[in-house]
Amino acid sequence: MRATTEEGVLRAGAVHVDLARRRVTVDGRRVELTATQLKLLRVLLEARGQVMPRAVLRQRVWGEAGARIGPRAIDVQVSRLRRKLGGEGRRIATVREVGYRFRFF
Repeated sequence: MRATTEEGVLRAGAVHVDLARRRVTVDGRRVELTATQLKLLRVLLEARGQVMPRAVLRQRVWGEAGARIGPRAIDVQVSRLRRKLGGEGRRIATVREVGYRFRFF
């Protein structure tokens, strides 16, 4: 299964991201994310299952400021994002010594 985009909405499993409204729901339940967590989730979903290296995630989530972000900042944000997504958080897979990918199973 792949993330689908229709009318500005990314969908993967029970996770729905309305890009225009900046609203995330899981199984119809609204999930409050920080701006950073929303960017991270969007980047992972748009990667369509490909592994995203930590350095790439830092750049895409924080932009030029990513160069000043510590190496563990992504890990902290992923951990918080997983917690907020509940059971769907297990879809964010760690690829050891590389980065993360969103699993579409």
